[in-house]
Amino acid sequence: YGLDPTPLGMALSSLLLAASVFRGNFLKSHPISYRTIFLNIAEAVLVLDNDGHIVERNPAGDALTPLTALDQPLSEVLPVHHKVLSEVRDTHADGDMDITTVLEHPPQHFSELKLRPLKTAEGQAIGAALIIRDITLETAQQARLENAAFIDALTGIYNRARFEQLANIRIQESTLDDVIALLYIDLDKFKPVNDTHGHQAGDQVLQAVAQRLQYSVREQDLVARLGGDEFAVLLTSNDPNMAVQTKSRIQQVLSQPIYIRHTDVPAVTPATSDPLEIEEISVNISASIGVAYYPQDGTRFEALLEHADQAMYNVKRPR
Repeated sequence: YGLDPTPLGMALSSLLLAASVFRGNFLKSHPISYRTIFLNIAEAVLVLDNDGHIVERNPAGDALTPLTALDQPLSEVLPVHHKVLSEVRDTHADGDMDITTVLEHPPQHFSELKLRPLKTAEGQAIGAALIIRDITLETAQQARLENAAFIDALTGIYNRARFEQLANIRIQESTLDDVIALLYIDLDKFKPVNDTHGHQAGDQVLQAVAQRLQYSVREQDLVARLGGDEFAVLLTSNDPNMAVQTKSRIQQVLSQPIYIRHTDVPAVTPATSDPLEIEEISVNISASIGVAYYPQDGTRFEALLEHADQAMYNVKRPR
């Protein structure tokens, strides 16, 4: 029997709230229908008069504001909320329109603020209804969805799609003094790891490679997994030797042994058996790296990637 806390429910409730105000004596008319909605809606509702003073609030609004909030200006009761709303309102030519914005409270807490002007049936302004909705969970869910679209699930670094987007931005924003280099990295001796120790071990190697690539470059450089055992790095610098130095550093780092945790789990494990022993083993891989430079080797991301890919195969071919 609860009320609908969705945005549609919010809109309906605020309309009912406005309807009661039109009849005079804020929220006094039709005490069963309008008042019941007002008291039970999950969002905090603050009713303001024309001077911006809080003249009514629901229980959720009680929890958000101090006991002495009634008849006090919103600017003093919730100064941050008032400031954000004022900044948004100043950008609108029509001061009578609804205002919706998002307020971020550190750390990682978000509220949706909706300010709806209230008028009588004759069109006379009598105040506004401020509806405050906690959207922290929604925002976190949206961030997770966006993260899943841009981040490689196995390694936690950028996927190909996001890498291409960011690389194109770097190219568009580059200056004549910038040296942009794309490194195409293909792992050598990776297939034997999968064949000998299994895909779980291979996944651990890919995760280790991603970490080592991140440690090998600067914070502003882009690192991505293109797919399989192929990675890429985009460097932007005014140092023409940066790409060569970074390539050498990556090859050196990736040639170091990678330690992975390996276990053979039997199909049936007796209840009385000893805990499984997890064996740590080391594997050795290396990397073939091709480099392409902007704009010499291409003025678009696709051209740079293709050139770096070909350069990588030229390095790998003699092996």
